[in-house]
Amino acid sequence: MSGFTADWRTDGAMGTAVTVDRVRCVPVLCAGLYSSGSTWLFNAVAGLLRSSVGTSDVRLVQFFADSLDDFPELEALPDYLVVKSHATAPTMRLLWRIAQGPLLITVRDPRDAVASLITRFGFSFDLALQLVVSAGECMVDLQSSGTALILRYEDRFFERQETMQEIARWLGISISSAVAGQIFASLSREAVAAKIEHLTEQGVFGPNPTPDRFDPETHWHPNHLGSGQSGQYLDVISTRNQAKIILNTRRFCEAFGYYLELPPKFSSSLFEKERAYLMGEPILFGKAHETAKFLTEGWSLPGGDFVWSLDQRSQITLDVGDLPVSPDQYCLRLTLLPFTKGALPSQRISIFLNGELLLEDRLASLTELELAVPRSVLGAQQPAIITLVHPDAARPSDYEPENIDSRMISIGVLALEISPAEPA
Repeated sequence: MSGFTADWRTDGAMGTAVTVDRVRCVPVLCAGLYSSGSTWLFNAVAGLLRSSVGTSDVRLVQFFADSLDDFPELEALPDYLVVKSHATAPTMRLLWRIAQGPLLITVRDPRDAVASLITRFGFSFDLALQLVVSAGECMVDLQSSGTALILRYEDRFFERQETMQEIARWLGISISSAVAGQIFASLSREAVAAKIEHLTEQGVFGPNPTPDRFDPETHWHPNHLGSGQSGQYLDVISTRNQAKIILNTRRFCEAFGYYLELPPKFSSSLFEKERAYLMGEPILFGKAHETAKFLTEGWSLPGGDFVWSLDQRSQITLDVGDLPVSPDQYCLRLTLLPFTKGALPSQRISIFLNGELLLEDRLASLTELELAVPRSVLGAQQPAIITLVHPDAARPSDYEPENIDSRMISIGVLALEISPAEPA
């Protein structure tokens, strides 16, 4: 049995020494980026621990958990807790630092990770990106909190039998070559496909299997096996979305040696920008979107589909990077909603870009504006600053006695986009 036995000596009620033997439960964390082979690793680790040389009747519990709230209730502590995780919560990361249990991490080119989620499970690009970005941040924090065995998908660790011995050494156990071979064979692509088919036939995934269903022990999902190929993102993800993945996973890429370049049409200077913006990408400012970094002055917290400006002046700041030689004209699109009431039928608004006045108008309802922007104005300074001046800001409580909102609000912003102007 792994772990260690410790003698705890305390003074009993009569002053005599009491010896208590305790066996340490060893937690093993198999963390990984989505679609990086973490489920293969999870099952390999469990199989190796159960079959390690010199053990008998190893008590092992394996499960998925991103936080301590996901842990099952255990009547008795096993010898090993083998946990699979993607978006590992800070409390779990702290637990592994304290317990000093083995930590193993699988990683993959984040573009292929996103593409795999889309093709295998039918996820939207935005959802797949959100999951990969979140998991990537957790992998970076895990790696920095302790020594980890890093397994790169591109090295095809799941296709090399020597990986079994590499994992066993990391776990501090011995495994015979014959047993290692058996475990490796049980995790081959063909064997896993047969296992998933058997689970489906047994009804483990329910009558209508979906990506959310899984086998609670092995954590194999329906359609779990993708193409397994690297570079599939080229056929699945647009160049703009490829750039979006790279910019949003910079910390992960730097930590794990993925030195990715932006597609040629995007400025490499965006790597260094805090508020990098990809030309032509709509920015949505509702609560569901991670766009608060662009709101630099005079805004409330995003809520619903809008963010409301406060007082009489507000700013949006974004980095567009080095502009190409052409075109000479760009288009700034803003979708705005003015705060209006009977006594306040419209809102005056002035819109500036890098100090240049683009529009003065009155808005009475939801409006999508398209404003022509010369290249010289957009490139005049970086980051670019869009300033909204709205002198008719008012308190809703002044117009609706039952409304307790006493903020000075005027303009709600739904969306923003800057893109090259269409040819005439």
